[in-house]
Amino acid sequence: MPIQPEVFFLSETKRILKLSAPLVVGNLGHVMYGVVDSIMVGSIGPAPLAASAFVNSLTAFPMVFIMGFASASSVLVAQGKGEGDVVRVGRVLKITMVVQLFIAVLAFVALQLAATRIEIFGQTPEVSAEAIPYLTAIVFSFFPLVIFSAYRKFCDGLSQPLGPTVIFLVGTVLNIFFNYVFIFGKFGFEARGLQGAGFGTIASRVCILILLVGFVHSKDAFKPYLLPWSELRWSRAKKTAMNLLKLGVPSGMQYVFEVGAFAGAAILAGWLGTKALAAHQIAINVATTTFMIALGISIGVSVLVGEAHGQKDLARVRRTGFEGVLLAGLTMTLLGTLFILFKDVIPAWYVDDQQVIALASSLLLFAAVFQFVDGAQAVAIGALRGISDVKAPTIITFVAYWVVGLPVSYFVGVRSDWGAQGIWLGLVFGLLVASVALSYRFHRLTRQENQASESI
Repeated sequence: MPIQPEVFFLSETKRILKLSAPLVVGNLGHVMYGVVDSIMVGSIGPAPLAASAFVNSLTAFPMVFIMGFASASSVLVAQGKGEGDVVRVGRVLKITMVVQLFIAVLAFVALQLAATRIEIFGQTPEVSAEAIPYLTAIVFSFFPLVIFSAYRKFCDGLSQPLGPTVIFLVGTVLNIFFNYVFIFGKFGFEARGLQGAGFGTIASRVCILILLVGFVHSKDAFKPYLLPWSELRWSRAKKTAMNLLKLGVPSGMQYVFEVGAFAGAAILAGWLGTKALAAHQIAINVATTTFMIALGISIGVSVLVGEAHGQKDLARVRRTGFEGVLLAGLTMTLLGTLFILFKDVIPAWYVDDQQVIALASSLLLFAAVFQFVDGAQAVAIGALRGISDVKAPTIITFVAYWVVGLPVSYFVGVRSDWGAQGIWLGLVFGLLVASVALSYRFHRLTRQENQASESI
């Protein structure tokens, strides 16, 4: 099809904002689980806060893989919607649930084994003692979470994110309530401390799963896609399953490489002591909160790019991708300025230890520096996912975070006198490399497609 000359006047930004706004709110609701746990646990002391950081670092690997895999399913749902393929959309939902439940079982076994050998991670004895019961509780919450995630991304791919968003916000409120009950021992329950935060997470995730399943199965807009399980017979679903695995596994690994680098940074911080790890947890909580905004825009862009790609509208694919990168970058830059302005205030919300507060304040300055590139790389990789380009971006993320970022964190932070600040300097370098490389790849691929279309 002929392509008109490229002119970017933010023509797609309104559509990006309309779809991404509920996704941003939903992502913030997701991360608020960790923020709420950290704030409520921080009132007990630095050791439980540090232990929650350590456990969150371990569970981050399967959690983010599941998130990445599910994000790929939303792209396939959007592409199927663009092509008018109802059966394909319904199969993606069910196959996503099956695969993610299998992943949850593997994660459950692996993390339970890790709990029996927790000393190999080099944490302090007080952190290890607090971490084991919390870890055991958190892994049980994976099972309701993965089914919820499959339904949520199904809704996102159909451009119907509002219902799951509202339900997730209800879940955040429920998490606060259940934490209050189980952490501090209210309404006749025994006070469980950090383990109680794990119980609260389980209870709230079960509740939101029940609410979302009921919502989807009662709404007429979704009913044409809710196919019987017989459609999952291998002879019928083979092609859809293979497409989902080809897109989902690399997408999950992209999330693992990035978030895994931050989890690795938390383990490095733990080698520096309990207070360094507690400060890292505060700063990473704040940075993760703002990243959820960029991630929401990224998911919205990937869905819109996927839909345009399914319709063979290559000009809109390119416009949507670059407008999303610009939107996320500018939004994150604005948020970074708030980190600078309130760097001494925010850590005090978590803990009253002055050493921890001072160190966390300095780490927020590093977080402010990488906000623009963090937003840009998040949306660039989402745009690439929308055109089903996942192999090269997976390699890029591995190199950026594990060949560049984490080694710099180790040598500058652990092996020199920079300490926790050096660890975060490495994260800055990794995000910068990822942002430049991913944005350039999207530019090159979409330009080639446009030129090829123009020549037809």
